[in-house]
Amino acid sequence: MARIYFGDAITILAAVVLLPYFGVNCQDCTVDITPPEVTCNNATLGGLLPNRFFGLARNSEGYTYDDMNEDFNGVSYSVITGPSGMLFPPGPTPVTLFARDTCGNVATCNFTVFNPLTQLPVNCPDLSANVSTDFGSCTYTYNTTFGPDDVTKDIDGYGYIGELTVSHMVLGGNDVPVGTHQVNTTIADDVLSKICVSTLRVEEPSQRDKIVVDSLNRTGMSVWYFIDLKEV
Repeated sequence: MARIYFGDAITILAAVVLLPYFGVNCQDCTVDITPPEVTCNNATLGGLLPNRFFGLARNSEGYTYDDMNEDFNGVSYSVITGPSGMLFPPGPTPVTLFARDTCGNVATCNFTVFNPLTQLPVNCPDLSANVSTDFGSCTYTYNTTFGPDDVTKDIDGYGYIGELTVSHMVLGGNDVPVGTHQVNTTIADDVLSKICVSTLRVEEPSQRDKIVVDSLNRTGMSVWYFIDLKEV
């Protein structure tokens, strides 16, 4: 999908007297069949918009364009591989620059847009916690509500490519025994991911939270209740 780069800004002054326009050499286009002379250099993305490309600058570090019938709006781009649009995946993406003059002659040059990101630029959540085993069990069942809507970006200008997903894994399984355990939270879009590590400490219930099971013969039900040992 081609995207147009509008080049350097041009200021046009309006006056009562019509000023001549010197931007185009109005020679006969039946004579001018020579395409523009263009060069272009590779580009590396970064900064506040780390995976967006808006075009090369017209200078020695970007591209050069020389033609006697120059078209100031005649430069466009086509992505050879990778996704269409302005978001570029990690690594190199080949791009073709097209330079057209006012006579319709076209020249091209190829260059590479490089995205240096190696992991998703998001902030890791603090999911570390101290918990007690489930009532009547020797383990704690791990669960968290942290999801894609809770993720914040480390670089606001990054554009997610595809769907953002969040997954959690407790090393050793989700039925967590007493002890200290590592929790890995993976945040990912279609091209990059980031693993965030937090700590889960599982303890037995304290004396204050001891649970006593009292079987009530009147109802045939087991009732769970708390006893405050300090008040017994």
